[in-house]
Amino acid sequence: MIKARDKNGQGISEEELIGHVSLLMWGSRDAVTNAIVWTLFLLTQHPDVYQDAISETEAILKGEAPEIEQLGNLPLLENIVKKSLLLFYLSQ
Repeated sequence: MIKARDKNGQGISEEELIGHVSLLMWGSRDAVTNAIVWTLFLLTQHPDVYQDAISETEAILKGEAPEIEQLGNLPLLENIVKKSLLLFYLSQ
């Protein structure tokens, strides 16, 4: 955004840059919050899937915070998130 120029070669002001970044941050925060809430809601409707996800994460993470490399080892959790997002956006 800092390097962006309009057709006249003008860049955006610092105030405009702050406004754009703030909008992106707040907008993405709402989307992430909605995705998490929707996923948790769906998991409450399927306690067996919830327990399977807990078992998978406990087996892989062993009580530790996840590392980026471990995320590929959580296929059930990945599928849960993807399917809940699909359902959430289809319901919009």
